[in-house]
This record gives sequence, structure tokens and C-alpha cells, in this order.
Amino acid sequence: MDSGPTGTGYDYATIAPKFGEASNAIQERMESSFRATALNEVREAIDPRFMEVLGKRPLLLVGDSVPNLKDRTKPDMVLRDSSEAREYQETLQGLLEDEVNDKVAQKSESVRPMMSVIQESVLMFQNNQDLVPNTKQYDPELAKRFTDIAKSYELRVNGKLYGYQVNVQPLINSIRSQIAVERTKNGAAPAPAASAAPAGQQQPRNQQGQFEAPQAGISSKSAMSGEGGDDDFSVFWAAAGMPNVNI
Repeated sequence: MDSGPTGTGYDYATIAPKFGEASNAIQERMESSFRATALNEVREAIDPRFMEVLGKRPLLLVGDSVPNLKDRTKPDMVLRDSSEAREYQETLQGLLEDEVNDKVAQKSESVRPMMSVIQESVLMFQNNQDLVPNTKQYDPELAKRFTDIAKSYELRVNGKLYGYQVNVQPLINSIRSQIAVERTKNGAAPAPAASAAPAGQQQPRNQQGQFEAPQAGISSKSAMSGEGGDDDFSVFWAAAGMPNVNI
């Protein structure tokens, strides 16, 4: 995590708004990916007759035999008028939407641990401006000590770092305090203290320290293997509009 000396680059204040934008972009990509996958799965499994019904105007369905939606083991039912045909289509559409939503919920739940890590990564940079590369507030010494000590907590996918499996904020605070004491003893000016995180940025955690619900996500584990440096949060930085920032 080395991106130039302290005091060079952007001012953190100019970059700070991008963190919220990145969180939203990642979440939207995840939801879009899960929904697209769920829709494809439902289309592949659905009875072709249902697709035919949905593709016709209600009036053209009058007199047609259609599958019984309440009990598929029962004989087909005949649509007697356009009102009945329209109600059948609406009910069928609602059932399919429910199935898609259930699949999306299952997929979201399956990546909850990874999403917790991603959210931790976003908060880490929001709460510690001296860890954000290419900013005037960046402290290379703090960054290096932190990454060295936190190495055993890293979560990597296909060799790429996406965050840490535990809440590392206490560790960052401890290292920052140690560096401040050392610099004071050596007569060096201590680095400015990182600003405290706004209360609204703290999310509820479970007993394992993970977020109770996904706050920011990624499309899927298989989608997290893009090109980039071995130790970059490439998904996050790309969403933040800073794809060339390597950590």
C-alpha cells in the first residue's frame, strides 16, 4: 500500500464523495447481476405455454385452454372472456416475479459474508483518510505497517485483495497511536489524526463482527477477477471512478 509521499496528490475532501457513489454503484451492479441471472433461470425452467400466454393480448386468449395456476395437477382451465384472460396473465406475471425475487434473495444471502468484507473496505477508507493513496493526507508508514500486520486477515479472490475478514479499525487506531508516539519521541511532527467516522457510517454487526445485512456488494465472486495489481481493491476503485489507484 504505497502511493507516494505524504502531502502529495488530491485533498481527501475532493475524493470523499466518491465513496458513497462507489457503494451505490457496487450495490446496483450486484442487484442487477443477480436479477439478470434469476430471470434467465426462470425463463429456462418455465413451461413454454406460460410464455405463449404472456405474449398474447387478452382478447386473443378467449377460449384457450391454459395451465391451472392454483394446482398444476388439475386439468387445464378455459379462459371464458378477456377479463378472465387479463386476470390470468396478471396472476401468472406476479407468480413469476415472486419466483425471481426469491432467487435474488437467495443469491444475496449466499454472498453476505463477502458483502460484509466489501462494506468494511468502503468504511475503512471513509474512516481513515490517511490510508487513501494519492491524497495529501496519505501516510505511507501507517499504510505499510497496517498491511504487514493485517496480512493474515486478508480476503483474496483469485489472488486479488478485497478486504479483511475482521473489523480492522481497532488495529489501525493502535498502529496510528504507536506511530504518533514514536514521531513525538524522535522530534518529528506527528501526522494529522484521521477524522472520526460520522455516526451514520456505522452499521449493525452480528456476533461474528459481520454486517447484519449487505450494505454494499459485488456482482459475484466470479466477476471479481478483473485485471489489476495483486493487492488492489480494483472493484471498489473502479466504481469510485479511480480505476488506476492501486493499494
